[in-house]
Amino acid sequence: PYSEISGNEQYLRLLFDFGYGELELSELKIGNTNLSNFEDVETEIQYGTGAETAFKLYSMQVDETSQSLLVTNTGGAQILTTSADSNEGIIDGAFQGLVSISDDGTNQNHTVNIKFEYRLTSGGGWTTSDTVAFVNKTRQPYYVTHRIQFPSANQWDIRITRTTTDTSSDLIRDEFVVTNIKSVTNKPPINVSGRCMVAMRIRATDQLNGVIDQFNA
Repeated sequence: PYSEISGNEQYLRLLFDFGYGELELSELKIGNTNLSNFEDVETEIQYGTGAETAFKLYSMQVDETSQSLLVTNTGGAQILTTSADSNEGIIDGAFQGLVSISDDGTNQNHTVNIKFEYRLTSGGGWTTSDTVAFVNKTRQPYYVTHRIQFPSANQWDIRITRTTTDTSSDLIRDEFVVTNIKSVTNKPPINVSGRCMVAMRIRATDQLNGVIDQFNA
């Protein structure tokens, strides 16, 4: 399984294996709760007929590594490394509020610029992917993501730099933390025919607590 950010909500993508088919599945449940009771759920079922096609909801191999990496201007750049043979790198992060608070207590837009660069882990110069201006006026956690498509399948370093000056003001909230790195390889997640499997994309925010480990039919 791996997570992704859409808007300010977290989604999970998962792949479940029910064994060799052909099987018939009914009453899909997470624990004891029918899947139909959850919101923002997509599923894709292959019944194990031996004539499977590639999943659309879970089409790649994704290696996700959790982080808790504070990125500050004074602390300098932070470097993370992908898995071997990665075609893409995805950096997820969170601001614990991104806002400038005026003297009368109203929320005003605040901007933090984060620069993303990459290079081969084996060496070479840095290439800039983008410098992203993150803007919001919320005192709540604000989740962001940045995706880098690499020129070839390899192991890559990703350098993350906060170019906006740090602040000590009580009226500004803009601390940025990298929460995970995902390494994407453009290969099917499983290469076995004749198995009954279910791919799922589901909104985790406000309805799941961690990864789904009790899925049944």
